[in-house]
Amino acid sequence: MVKYKTDKKLIWRKIEDKIFIIDTEKEKMHSLNSSAAFIWNMIIKGKMPDESLILMDREFDIKDKNILKKDIEEIILKFKDEGLIYEKEKKV
Repeated sequence: MVKYKTDKKLIWRKIEDKIFIIDTEKEKMHSLNSSAAFIWNMIIKGKMPDESLILMDREFDIKDKNILKKDIEEIILKFKDEGLIYEKEKKV
């Protein structure tokens, strides 16, 4: 299973239930809603996507697990596309 890490050059702050991320190199700011912020926090804590699925289900009481899994995958893909996270290298 893949683990992700955040890019160290990013500055981020949590304000209420949102997270704001500033990429100083690209001069871009990202605003994460509560769901994306939850996933961001899971990545910060070193959790894998499957763990995020379980924890989000508990936190938000999601009815359709397939939709939740798809949403998590889309958010992670967006984070990767924006250069906010990258895959953590596995130690051999």
